[in-house]
Amino acid sequence: MAHTDGVSREWYYIWAGRVHGPVSPAEFSALVGEGLKPEKATLARQGDDRWMTYAEAQQADQMGPAAGTTGLPPIASIASRPYPGTVLDGIGYWLTLGWEMLMADIWSWVLATLLMMVVGGVSMGILAPPLHMGLWLMALRVYDGKPVKAGDVFSGMGLFLPAWGLNIVLGMVMFLPVMIFVGVAAALGYSIGGFETMMPGMMIGYMAVFPIFFVIMYFVSIACLFCLPLIAERRAGVIESIGMSWNTVRTEFWGYVVVLVLLGAINSAGAQVCYVGMFVTMPFVILVTAVLYRDRFPAQRTQ
Repeated sequence: MAHTDGVSREWYYIWAGRVHGPVSPAEFSALVGEGLKPEKATLARQGDDRWMTYAEAQQADQMGPAAGTTGLPPIASIASRPYPGTVLDGIGYWLTLGWEMLMADIWSWVLATLLMMVVGGVSMGILAPPLHMGLWLMALRVYDGKPVKAGDVFSGMGLFLPAWGLNIVLGMVMFLPVMIFVGVAAALGYSIGGFETMMPGMMIGYMAVFPIFFVIMYFVSIACLFCLPLIAERRAGVIESIGMSWNTVRTEFWGYVVVLVLLGAINSAGAQVCYVGMFVTMPFVILVTAVLYRDRFPAQRTQ
């Protein structure tokens, strides 16, 4: 978009389910150059009486300022809805907006998820945590109205150490008690009848501790729901991110339990289709969680 009289005319645009802006015509053109699909966006200035296509906005920009003085045209979409007051009240909102964000450029997400799985597998899992962090950075970028490319999944490589640090800490919290309990059961079995009773003792110990492990796993998953984006965006330390996440989640703990169970079911459904469905469900779950995260942790402006 260009303007002829040197007057700056800032535009708002609806893309990926949200209203973004204001941006100058040059800034929006730069976003288009980065990959934002203009045919999936509608634009308006304060004072315009309607939202316009990109082509219509280009023409309107050359004709001069908007006819009105204040306000934007009404929005009949998810973009116009205020944030729900509670987690449970907003389940439909979170899911709908996450889907809108996914559909804004689904193939970039499918390819990014494929890259994460392939590169993570080839590296024997070594690169999987930072690549997962890259998906989170992509999700926050889309939320903020910017396009993404599949290669952006590698943006998480600079967070290799904190990504692995979080994995190690959470792994120890979840698995170390289980290993200790099973080890004690195996030792008791060995003391009773040697190697012949050691394995049965280990199995009994595992079956006894599994329900406890399940509860611990879910509790840790909920408590640390926002750790990855806090590390990715705010560069929080591992322990710091756990504290920040828990302080937020505990205020509506059972609401987050429902959300996590629902998102887990969505991921499981994707895995049932020969794992192919996970190329859609995995980024979708990340995007939904990113919406929840951004509502609780607004973007920090550094300029």
